[in-house]
Amino acid sequence: MKSQVINCDKGYMFGIGAFETILITDHAVFLESHIKRLNYTLTQLDLNKALDIDEVRLKIKEMGIKSCALKIMVSEENTIYNIRKIPYVEEDYLKGFRLTVAPIKRHSTSPFVYMKTLNFGDNIVARQKALDKGFNECLFLNEHNLVAEGSISNLFAVKGECIYTPHADTGLLKGIVRQWVINHFKVREERIDLDFLRSCDGMFLTNSLMGIMPVTYFEKEIGIQESIIKVRALYEKSIKIKRGEYEWKS
Repeated sequence: MKSQVINCDKGYMFGIGAFETILITDHAVFLESHIKRLNYTLTQLDLNKALDIDEVRLKIKEMGIKSCALKIMVSEENTIYNIRKIPYVEEDYLKGFRLTVAPIKRHSTSPFVYMKTLNFGDNIVARQKALDKGFNECLFLNEHNLVAEGSISNLFAVKGECIYTPHADTGLLKGIVRQWVINHFKVREERIDLDFLRSCDGMFLTNSLMGIMPVTYFEKEIGIQESIIKVRALYEKSIKIKRGEYEWKS
């Protein structure tokens, strides 16, 4: 798409802005939830700006895009729409992700860990270090050595018949797909440490582009549990035929 002019504001200079990455199939998946979260972040950053959902829908229609990732970036003087290819293919889900722990820690008192802001440097640096070592994703621990989230994902662990995910107050962004899983399955939000992960039967990651991604390595090889296959199947069926929104919870 053609270049867009970027004004040198606090978003460009200091990362004071918000962004959302939205899956576009034949429609914008969970669009209302994404825009609601984006506007919430703008409010928390004291930026006197908000996106109108109908204007966003019109912009997407004008762009004429399908089967791609749409990133919307908003700062005080900028609203940028950017598209790219969806980076995940079926082979990724069959192989699963190799997961490690990031050397960088989250701090649960930082307001930025609970918002999707343009301050994304820790995530980029940590993930690149993981990729360089042959992993697909890395987990952040917080200052209490509790598991928070991945660099681009939320984490779920399966143990017996239960699904667990890190409690929001450990320092994480409450993802759109994370909330979908919580809404559709019995999920326990707990304060999870590495010993718990080592004892679990399986794990999977979520974000708006990958959906439900099995983890097949964390310190050792891990099998893909039947329950994870079912979660992914239901999710993919849901986003294809059920276009309604759920309430994003701030």
